[in-house]
Amino acid sequence: MGGGCIAIVARSTPTVEKLSEIQSLKEKHDCKIISLKGDVADYESLKQALDIYKTEFPSHPLKDTKFEKVLKPKVLGTLNLHNLTRDMKLDYFVMHSSITSVFGNTGQTNYGAGNAFMDTFAFYRRSMDLCGQTINWGALHLGILTASEHVERYLNSQGYQSLNPEEIMECLIHTL
Repeated sequence: MGGGCIAIVARSTPTVEKLSEIQSLKEKHDCKIISLKGDVADYESLKQALDIYKTEFPSHPLKDTKFEKVLKPKVLGTLNLHNLTRDMKLDYFVMHSSITSVFGNTGQTNYGAGNAFMDTFAFYRRSMDLCGQTINWGALHLGILTASEHVERYLNSQGYQSLNPEEIMECLIHTL
């Protein structure tokens, strides 16, 4: 799907069968695939694997900045708010999440992961007797949906009906 260069990191070396499968995929899709031995739970092991990747493919940087751009505000923002308010007697600690954390959405792994973090963090806060909840919003008739009819038509065709600003406010008030 246009990846161009794929790095597979695993603790063990691929079998002969897997290497053959990788070679077939490289030829079929005209892409570069490298298998790196490394343990993602071990910083030094992972660093060594990624150093090999950088040496082998200097013109193909890892595509993590796009992932981080979406994930960072959801994760770090949540942690910062939690750390700065955990000693306050808040009535509400509401995070705006998305149904993407539950159902996923093609091309939005980063968005789904960030929202799933917030969903889980709400449970963590409640386990500490702190308020915490997420609202898993569906399509909202705001931003991109107001500027792009084809996106909204597509969502409608998939069974998602967008909420207008009045409905959003009504849902928020009801949730609180």
